[in-house]
Amino acid sequence: MGAGRADGSGGLRAFGSEALDLLLPRSCAGCGAETVSMCGACLSHLSPEPRTVLPRYGLLPVTGARAYTGPLRHAMVALKERRRRDLLPVLELLLAAALGAAVEASGHRGGTVAAVPVPSSPAAVRARGTDLVAALTRRAVAVLAEDGLDITVAAPLRTRGHRDQVGSGAKQRRRNVAGTHTVGTDAAARSALQCVRRARTVVLVDDVLTTGATLAEAARALTAAGVPAHRCAVLALTGDGSGDLPAPSSPEGGTGTDISDTTRF
Repeated sequence: MGAGRADGSGGLRAFGSEALDLLLPRSCAGCGAETVSMCGACLSHLSPEPRTVLPRYGLLPVTGARAYTGPLRHAMVALKERRRRDLLPVLELLLAAALGAAVEASGHRGGTVAAVPVPSSPAAVRARGTDLVAALTRRAVAVLAEDGLDITVAAPLRTRGHRDQVGSGAKQRRRNVAGTHTVGTDAAARSALQCVRRARTVVLVDDVLTTGATLAEAARALTAAGVPAHRCAVLALTGDGSGDLPAPSSPEGGTGTDISDTTRF
């Protein structure tokens, strides 16, 4: 009985936290205005403007919803550092726009899309109370599925020995993540991998593109498992990409490897 009560109370605490996020007065994550999660003025700066770039590291194009500046940056910091989960409805729509644009740019011609979240490190999950990339991916996929896209979330990737990237330079970021991602061996990971194998298009999902080192490592792990990704989607792009990706002269057909000789390392 004691164990059962403990499990139930944990669930109630989680539910209570979500309820408080919705009921308690908030301040705007963008400008600090009281009683709202995001005020109208800040929301006006958050309309999706999908842009695809070639990252400094990696072989795959990355589509982001907006630049990592202004209200979007403030909102993402508030979500990560202050657990402002009341911002999830805003951010999920932006990620859905980036994910949808990435699927379209891949030349997708039907069939299932697998959205593969880049896993957060165990330390980040402990600090933030959840895997935020996975949570946002699930919510964005739900938006796109409701809109009619055949898309699912598959999370076969796991991390090991991943270091915090905050404050690291480009080369240090690459060293930090080298060899840290793998396809898991647990039942959930094996099931997710089969889902990725059945998909027509595979898109890796992360929150912010800085140098692309983390996405490149995640793509390496998928390729090693025999299921290469075709594109990447992120909420926000920093100014460290290698530049806009030129529009393709013909549909790509979804191999995700045609641009390797134009990628900067």
